[in-house]
Amino acid sequence: MDDEEVLNALLTTARSVFDIGSLTPEDDLFALGATSVDAVRLVSALEADHGLILDMEVVFESGNFAEMAGKIVPAA
Repeated sequence: MDDEEVLNALLTTARSVFDIGSLTPEDDLFALGATSVDAVRLVSALEADHGLILDMEVVFESGNFAEMAGKIVPAA
């Protein structure tokens, strides 16, 4: 997967998990009202649906989805 595909997978998964119709790469997960439980749901769904690994620490430290996407790796 290239960087754009990873970002699209992240945004698609986030839209589904949080039932939000529109998200941009610049959106901040926690500014949208997400909780730590929501973050766990996102990480789990991303791996289950797309085989991509996103570390929880990255979720909490990233300012937006674009930053998160840059640190996602394929599952081994």
